[in-house]
Amino acid sequence: MKPVLPVGLVLIGVVLLLLSAVWPSLFPATNNWTNEKSERLAELGSQTNLLKFQLVEAQNNPQMHAGRNPAELKEQYEQARADYDQLHAEFESARDAPEGLAQSLRGTGIALALIGGLAMFVSRGD
Repeated sequence: MKPVLPVGLVLIGVVLLLLSAVWPSLFPATNNWTNEKSERLAELGSQTNLLKFQLVEAQNNPQMHAGRNPAELKEQYEQARADYDQLHAEFESARDAPEGLAQSLRGTGIALALIGGLAMFVSRGD
């Protein structure tokens, strides 16, 4: 009688491999990332660039009675940059999550299939 465990490992490995192939389609990154977030990210990027240019201009050409205060601009820039960095990190996480899990499923599936296949090969000699 053949051992059931090696066959089960191979079957589970194959199922995980198949699941890894369709995982990004079943759970796309768009489930966690909305158009509103995309628009906000683009807005923050533009705002950050504008504030950076204004800050450089204010620092290079200080004016006592006109223009914007470099300290205020720097504070606004740092806040906008922090908001942008946080939202961008959220974007990268949403973008990479489905593929990262698919790679984990793929690796586990391959390992289980190989272990099961090896166990079947070894048990065939008995």
